[in-house]
Amino acid sequence: TGKHKNSVFHKLNMNVEDDFTKPFFNNMIALDVRGKRPKDKNGKEKNENKVEMEACIKAIKYIRKYDTGKEEATIAIVTPFAHQKELLENRLKIEGLSDVKVGTVHAFQGQEKDYIIFSPTLASLEPKYAVRFIGNKYNMLNVAVTRAKKQFIYIGNLDVAEKTDNYISKLITYIRENG
Repeated sequence: TGKHKNSVFHKLNMNVEDDFTKPFFNNMIALDVRGKRPKDKNGKEKNENKVEMEACIKAIKYIRKYDTGKEEATIAIVTPFAHQKELLENRLKIEGLSDVKVGTVHAFQGQEKDYIIFSPTLASLEPKYAVRFIGNKYNMLNVAVTRAKKQFIYIGNLDVAEKTDNYISKLITYIRENG
């Protein structure tokens, strides 16, 4: 995916040349998933998205089935929110996929995996704090993207992502143009 001069991600350099042999072909992909954030008993949105969680599980199973590497691929899910992390960890245990690491961006500083799945949990532009938390600083997305040795997979509502008017929308634009 290399360099793209008109993008905030122009310094992004994936660790491998794109040879289109990976399970989802390109080094960077975005899967459009339309889930909703549930509300707690006070009517406040929780920072989790079960539809994204299910899509992450399906993506992991697909990778495990179609990755052609000599060794089993290393996979991690990065999410900005602790609630989504817990939801994913519980589901991974049920599915027998406990070797897949789940963490917030800060947990992956300096670590790399073959496949990184990013689950933002955004279902709408509200609440604004979540949109700002994820997309107002490029370093959160940059850390997630650059941890992938083979493939970065964004799983979330692309319509919302493109309307954030911050680094989330820039990332999706970059993936559309280069992924």
